[in-house]
Amino acid sequence: YNEIGSNTLSDLWVLPLAGDRKPFPYIMSKFDERNGAFSPDGRWVAYVSDESTQYQLWVQSFPPGQGKWQISADVHAALGAGHSVPRWRRDGHELYYLSGDGKVMGVEVKLGDTFQPGTPQVLFDVPGATTHFDAAHDGRKFLLPLPDEHTSNQPVHVVLNWAAALKR
Repeated sequence: YNEIGSNTLSDLWVLPLAGDRKPFPYIMSKFDERNGAFSPDGRWVAYVSDESTQYQLWVQSFPPGQGKWQISADVHAALGAGHSVPRWRRDGHELYYLSGDGKVMGVEVKLGDTFQPGTPQVLFDVPGATTHFDAAHDGRKFLLPLPDEHTSNQPVHVVLNWAAALKR
């Protein structure tokens, strides 16, 4: 989860679901780290950070110390906060994210004792701005909000104190 530190921006923390269940910091730095997602094997964490001056997708070992890789060229930084949430394919062989120009990207990866990322590939364009999506377990289907093509510009009328008007 994300937590804003007193001397840092957003940091990544871990809450163990077994044992003493005591939260501990995973990444605490002067940079803005957020939206962490564990790989299916629990050995890697994908997250968004502005460590390289603009928001990028990174993968780091869990626990830290076995390496860190920058995956993206840029991620969707809606409102300047890097809101793209990385998604892992259930088998751990692919990682998905939203690019800065509104495309869903896929990166083939090899997990194990080491992490080996491939080259990000455009999977498809996202019509309209979105910051959230999810991928099916096999990566063949995606769920994301789309703009309503049938929206109306008709005004909305709000009636205040309507109960008093009924008594008249």
